[in-house]
Amino acid sequence: MRWPQRSEGIRLRSGIELGYAPVTPTAQAVNLSEDADGLAWDIVVSVMDFLPGHSIGLNYAQTGSGWYLSPQFRPNEELLELRYQWRTEDFPLVEIRIREREDLDQEVTASRKRSEVDGYIRLTWEFDALKR
Repeated sequence: MRWPQRSEGIRLRSGIELGYAPVTPTAQAVNLSEDADGLAWDIVVSVMDFLPGHSIGLNYAQTGSGWYLSPQFRPNEELLELRYQWRTEDFPLVEIRIREREDLDQEVTASRKRSEVDGYIRLTWEFDALKR
């Protein structure tokens, strides 16, 4: 969803994803005390161009321990992520992300839930050599 439907000026963009895996591994296979949950969902809310070229977004997700492979989300995980982008024509794209991940359920052989915080700052240059 994007509101208002334009490509310039301040805009709100949001999305929801929901998935369910009906066949999941046993508790022993996922190293938990109960059978794996196959539900996965996430919600994203972004404010685009709150200042010209500046956008910020928040992503919250929960992925059950029986969820299939995903490039973004690990099974048995709760995720909270904040991203900021600054895009101009004269400077590279600047993107900053900070993310917190934590296990939903503690693994049987673990002394505590896995929890981590990571982040990055990325600069992306675009080359116009092929357009000559």
